[in-house]
Amino acid sequence: MAHPPANLLRTIERDGLHCAGLVLLGGIAFGAGLIRLLVGPLHQSSDFSLELLAQTVLQLLGPLVVTLLALTRLMPQWLERSRSPGAKVWWRSVLSAAVVGALLFNLFLVVVLLMGMLMTPRADLFGEWRDLMATIEPWSLLEAMARSGIFLGSTAALGLWEGRRAQRHGHLSAEVTADAILHAMALVLALKMLWILALSPSHFSGG
Repeated sequence: MAHPPANLLRTIERDGLHCAGLVLLGGIAFGAGLIRLLVGPLHQSSDFSLELLAQTVLQLLGPLVVTLLALTRLMPQWLERSRSPGAKVWWRSVLSAAVVGALLFNLFLVVVLLMGMLMTPRADLFGEWRDLMATIEPWSLLEAMARSGIFLGSTAALGLWEGRRAQRHGHLSAEVTADAILHAMALVLALKMLWILALSPSHFSGG
């Protein structure tokens, strides 16, 4: 019989691999699309465009995009796990989702920045990568990872709750899954807005 930490690690590995492909594709599209916009129609320099790309992922859209991509893959699994009785499935699913969210954010950030560098003329990729990493503050990275973890962990709790409620009123169905994904997206957007209002009140108070 496996110990709880082993079960948790297996859940993290399984859920992370289940989402990695979609997050990878999302990072490629995001990095390529934003860089083409910045250096093309907006006529920004390569260095400025890459720094802006990094800050956009860290400060604005990264955790949101990662969570929305991951929850579409994990929601059916959370609903299925809600069939298991007891509280262990709750803490394991929520905790694993939080860890997976933080790890997936790092994957998304790396892929976005690498794609951005490949889309701009680079003479020394390793040197440019080192310089770009130097512009990222450790606190900003940790904060973004925390947001991703909180967002995805919250949607896991919502998915389990939706699954338990559906079982009390009948059975799980495709409609329940679709509704749960929609509710989870609304929750993520609400959490994003609360985070902005709580941590950046000066942006909404006219300075």
